[in-house]
Amino acid sequence: MPVIISVFVINVTFRTKSLLMKISILLLFLNILPILNIPYISASEFEVPTYMITTIGSDPIHPIEFQQGPGYNGNYQYGDVIQMLESCPPEIVIFVHGWGVSPGGASEQLDRVKMSLEKSNYSTTLIGFNWGSNIDWVPAKELTKDQGEKLSKFVSDYKDTCKNKQDIKSDVRLLGHSMGARVILNALDELHNSSQWNNNNFTISSVTLVGAAVDDEEVSTDPVDIITDPTNADSEKASFGNAIQNETTTFYNLYDPEDKALGRIILYPHYENDNALGLNGYQINPKITLPKNYDQINVINEIKPIFDADGIGGTEPWLCYVWYCYVDTGDNHLGYMGFRDLSDKNRLADNGAMNIVISEWWPIS
Repeated sequence: MPVIISVFVINVTFRTKSLLMKISILLLFLNILPILNIPYISASEFEVPTYMITTIGSDPIHPIEFQQGPGYNGNYQYGDVIQMLESCPPEIVIFVHGWGVSPGGASEQLDRVKMSLEKSNYSTTLIGFNWGSNIDWVPAKELTKDQGEKLSKFVSDYKDTCKNKQDIKSDVRLLGHSMGARVILNALDELHNSSQWNNNNFTISSVTLVGAAVDDEEVSTDPVDIITDPTNADSEKASFGNAIQNETTTFYNLYDPEDKALGRIILYPHYENDNALGLNGYQINPKITLPKNYDQINVINEIKPIFDADGIGGTEPWLCYVWYCYVDTGDNHLGYMGFRDLSDKNRLADNGAMNIVISEWWPIS
């Protein structure tokens, strides 16, 4: 049931968990997760180690700064990135936030990813990639190329250190929300053309985009699909498909046809004059050439009819109309990483689409 806030009504309902989560819970009770080599352990046995790197305030000599100090709400301390890089954990997950996010907002969103991982009992090493997206749309979009270069350098240096200095194999997973998807795609493009990366035969274990704010044809392997699209006449678009196909083992696009930030004319269509990849998935008409490893999942039912995902208060502008604010299943663009429990903001009321994300992260080999 939708939720409408007007002078009269506030009503919130929740729908059933996804089939994938039900299967995961069943496997837990059957005690066969260890047999399948799935990295689920008891929630009481671990806390996901969390780190933050930032390009804000960096310089050409040090393009990425390692942030230390308290995490969101002072609940934990960010770990020492240098020590983490030297230890080369078996797996790292790098989360890249989207447009219009302040440093505090980046910390908040990373914390929801952290809690979602812990709620799902998924053990990994989590790194937030904080970039200066809290500016107007066009300059932020232009900035994603530079940020992709910096992210690719961090990933490539990390993989090189682990392999050639530590003799350790460490999987890298990239998770991007909204315009953070464009940062990741630009990073893949840089890796695709990197001699350091290619000479070592490195790959990204998985890329997962949620609510991706990139055009629905930009995952094509054929540049002609970009050139011939009339909506691209006045804007810079790219064909990322070959980088996706060659530099990632698995690639997942989690889309939501009711995402109001991507679907309403006041936001993504206004800026890009096209459909977002995160709204209905890849472009069907005209048909594009997809990477062989491209996969997509409709996660509309994972985005609950809740106004406030981050617990900061207020209502997101894309959920409001002239006289009222309204939310239904799938509407809230900030819900992919989960929804805070408003009675205790250090907990989650729901983990959004993260259960689907994690189900795709089960070991590849």
